[in-house]
Amino acid sequence: MTVRDAGAGFDAAGVDPARLGLRRSIVGRIADCGGQASVQSLPGAGTVVILCWPGHQDAGRPAVASGRTDRVGLPW
Repeated sequence: MTVRDAGAGFDAAGVDPARLGLRRSIVGRIADCGGQASVQSLPGAGTVVILCWPGHQDAGRPAVASGRTDRVGLPW
C-alpha cells in the first residue's frame, strides 16, 4: 500500500533518534507482522509512506480483532 501527500513534508535525517513515532507506530508495527515500511519525505515536497506485508494465512476469512468490525484485518 502506498500513501502519498503533497503537504509540508519534513527532513527525515533531522528527526531526533529518541523520537519513536514513525519508527514504532509505522515501521515497527509493520515489521511485527513480517512486513516492511518506508517513509520518504522532504521539506516542501510532501511525504510518501510505502507499506508491504505478507497476506493473512486464512485469506478467505476476514480477521476481526477483539470482535470489533471497525478494525477488520488490523493486527493492532
